[in-house]
Amino acid sequence: MLGFLQAVPAIAETPQALRHVYVSPGLPVAYQQLFHVTMAQHPLWQIALAPADRQILRLQEFKLQTRQPFYWTRTRLDERSLELDATVSMEIWRGPDLRWQRTLSVQRKLRLMGPELRGTGIARLSPLAELPAGALSAQTGPDREIFSALQQDLLAEVAHQLLRDYQLHHMRE
Repeated sequence: MLGFLQAVPAIAETPQALRHVYVSPGLPVAYQQLFHVTMAQHPLWQIALAPADRQILRLQEFKLQTRQPFYWTRTRLDERSLELDATVSMEIWRGPDLRWQRTLSVQRKLRLMGPELRGTGIARLSPLAELPAGALSAQTGPDREIFSALQQDLLAEVAHQLLRDYQLHHMRE
């Protein structure tokens, strides 16, 4: 019993920096889980902080948009476009004072080519054989695994840019 009472002040004397991840309320749960997993695995989560500091990462916006093709392009399996957009902010607080803040937005626009050349009707089989399974489909476009990989890459890119900005800021101090 006495050993437990002596250990409590030792814990209080050496506090750890607090780290929080927040997600905007309107985002789907799948994006929240993906953001938590991606940030926890990134070196941004392991930056050195003072014991009284708080690191806050916020996923403010995350959009995945596929352009709906017209009927003619849908029947010919022509190209489809995909747009990804992520906005993430990072804050470092020391007590009630905001020490550092940065908000970054990264966009990617991808074009998924269909298996026919425009106007010729000749299928391009060799490039199609190199695509992952399910990358092209007449109605659905890329499958969920490809979407998930693209989303995770985009979030990792935002985290990398935030880490680089944070390191550059602290090199100047």
